[in-house]
Amino acid sequence: MPSVELVVSKELFLQLPRLPHKVQRKVYELIENFEQDSRSAARHLEPIRDFKDKRARTARVGDDYRAIIIAPDAGNRFMLVYVDHHDEAMRWARNKVFDVHPVVGSLQVVDVVAAAAAVEQLPVGREPGAFDTLKDDQLVALGIPEVLLPSVRRVRDESSLRKLAPHLPEEAAEALTWLLHGDSFEDVQYSVGRPARKVDVEDLGAALEEPSTQRRFVQVRSAVALEELLSRDVEAWRVFLHPDQRKLVSHSFNGPVRVLGGPGTGKTVVALHRARYLAEQVWTEPHHRILFTSFSQNLARDLRRNLRKLCNGNDPPRIEVTHLHAWAAGWLRERGVKLQIAQDEQVREAWAEATGVTGLSRFTLAFILQEWEQVVQAQDIQSEAAYLRASRRGRGGTPLKKEDRQFLWSVFSSYREALQSRQLHEFVDVVRLARKRLVEECAFPYQAVVVDETQDLGLEELKLLRALAPSGPNDLFLVGDAHQRLYAPPVRLSSAGIDIRGRGRTLKINYRTTHEIRGYAVRLFGDERRDDLDGGEESLKGYSSVLSGPEPKEAWFADPSSELQAVVQHLRTLLKDAPAESIGLLVRTRELARQYETKLKDAGLSVVVVHEKSELDEGPGIRVCTLHRAKGLEFHHVLLCGLGDERFPMPVRPELLDDELAVEEHEARERNLLFVGATRARETLWLSGWGRRSSP
Repeated sequence: MPSVELVVSKELFLQLPRLPHKVQRKVYELIENFEQDSRSAARHLEPIRDFKDKRARTARVGDDYRAIIIAPDAGNRFMLVYVDHHDEAMRWARNKVFDVHPVVGSLQVVDVVAAAAAVEQLPVGREPGAFDTLKDDQLVALGIPEVLLPSVRRVRDESSLRKLAPHLPEEAAEALTWLLHGDSFEDVQYSVGRPARKVDVEDLGAALEEPSTQRRFVQVRSAVALEELLSRDVEAWRVFLHPDQRKLVSHSFNGPVRVLGGPGTGKTVVALHRARYLAEQVWTEPHHRILFTSFSQNLARDLRRNLRKLCNGNDPPRIEVTHLHAWAAGWLRERGVKLQIAQDEQVREAWAEATGVTGLSRFTLAFILQEWEQVVQAQDIQSEAAYLRASRRGRGGTPLKKEDRQFLWSVFSSYREALQSRQLHEFVDVVRLARKRLVEECAFPYQAVVVDETQDLGLEELKLLRALAPSGPNDLFLVGDAHQRLYAPPVRLSSAGIDIRGRGRTLKINYRTTHEIRGYAVRLFGDERRDDLDGGEESLKGYSSVLSGPEPKEAWFADPSSELQAVVQHLRTLLKDAPAESIGLLVRTRELARQYETKLKDAGLSVVVVHEKSELDEGPGIRVCTLHRAKGLEFHHVLLCGLGDERFPMPVRPELLDDELAVEEHEARERNLLFVGATRARETLWLSGWGRRSSP
């Protein structure tokens, strides 16, 4: 007897862990019956006369539960697509049809009745439909099911498309969204793609190989394999990838790759899958090594935890996960070079000592610090002569005369001496020394490097990345988003020797944040654009969400006690339907986080403060953290609190007001930070403050 092939829908995959344990066991037993004798098991499936899809069957899984199964007309491939109470399962399946699309070749799930109902209330005005310029066969070529064309023709604008989108196959909804955003038919058709083979609508096996199908269905080896997968609390991102994500994960690139994408587009998910793919499919020899790194310790910790999840709870083979500064310090330590990193207070003391010797002349300390970071350290300047001829491009302000540079160099020299007398170094010194030693030794510790949050790496960090792996196919994979840059100033990848020409990619679909929250966050930038990490420009145009929800709410109060009262009331409302750990309260500073922690606890609410070195899953309670710590995290519900009165966005320091570039950089970082905070939300966003409003 040929072996049975079992296919599970994403809907069931997400649904099964929430079913009663007894029902789950019955589902696994049903799958086991098919494994043992599919013909016998199939005889116990019940056809339902009024189902639109005549291949749909039901099976009992408990007294009052039914499984919906799509049985093949021929062959041994069965699809388990839904389980629920008897009436709910029948209602769910009654009008659904599971068909292979004749052009794009994907297996699609269509409910004509639900789609028609979604657009039934739309006005039938005289204005043209959004897609009137396209013929029916063109829409079908983009993955639109032919039976849904009447509903698609009712769409007038993005608002009406959002009503219909939940009833369209994902690839069809995305194609229509891109058209509404102004993309040409040809560009959208290229993005949707079509199989090289001729589509056979009866060939379910071929359809299951299509990337668009694999975002809705997954083939499982056995009931044991499925149970094992779900027992580890697996998230959907580990199993179901968008076709664009899948291409990035498994494509062989002839050199470094840069992937851009706004929050929630799955950049980190792609990076995680890419790291595993490289280890399992490309760099497979026992001596091969892959580095997965990021700017901060917090993000590296999150990456390590998620990579373990992706590898079924095991440490990933031959993949090292650490943040870049820790790697550089550790690598040098292994070679007998022990460098002590100057902490913030020690840096302040060294600068105070340096300026106490030289004075400030006509410069502010803030200006001197930026000159040090963005010119001297960025260019590895070690002498006055080198500083006198150094480029200051991008620094803005009044050009420096020779005597100005000579004075500033005396300050920089005094600062270096102050650090050296304490045997201290800055992070960038450690990174630079590690890179130089690597180059001297002609040592490449890794075959490939995968990087998350690339936008926060400075020039020296990028140069180190280039030195970690030899140039060649599949060497560097860098993901980032300049709209979320919080630390380093913009740097061109090419200036660090990283050539991405022809290998820049962009992810445009937001899976985390609703259309309403995304729109609010994007409006923070107006027409402002950000860099593309390599000297070009990037905008959020065409960045779209697949989810809809309530509009973000802004609430403003006369004083902090009034705000707190409203925040507590809002939290209690959320807690009626949401677990406390799904709620994040985000603030600008650690001091504000401490204040809200105390006040919320005084109000009888359970709170967990997420510190720089703490894990997110430290027991039940509302998560309170700074916006910087929230980077890389997500919550179903987000409250941005304590806004206004120069608390957030913070004003530029008075001594920088005459430096136009410094003011622009400060305001951009504050705007980026607000954008990061707003886009941590999956479902609802609340913003509140008191006193005078601060403009973002």
